[in-house]
Amino acid sequence: MHLFNTQTSNKELVTAPAGKIGLYVCGITPYDTTHVGHAFTFLTFDILVRFLRYLDFDVTYVQNVTDIDDDVLRKVFEDLKGAGVTISEGDVRMKMDELMAQARENVREGK
Repeated sequence: MHLFNTQTSNKELVTAPAGKIGLYVCGITPYDTTHVGHAFTFLTFDILVRFLRYLDFDVTYVQNVTDIDDDVLRKVFEDLKGAGVTISEGDVRMKMDELMAQARENVREGK
């Protein structure tokens, strides 16, 4: 199988020493409401991973969701306020800290 390598800008033969393939995919940047374009990333790589596994490759697949930063937190705070939800920006940040701690724990436990 040949895939386009964005680092070299060439189509290259996929090689898999010992039948193992690792994929790291940059996911969406959720600054606002989700849209069909976000599905493209998930769907494309889900199909690729399923195909590679169908061919009996041992696939490790990691996909992140990027830029959970001040802009995203501000947007969440504005949306909640606009919806009539009374919450402080500190509460939103605290919840994000809890979610990040849970994500780190999941990684440690191999979930």
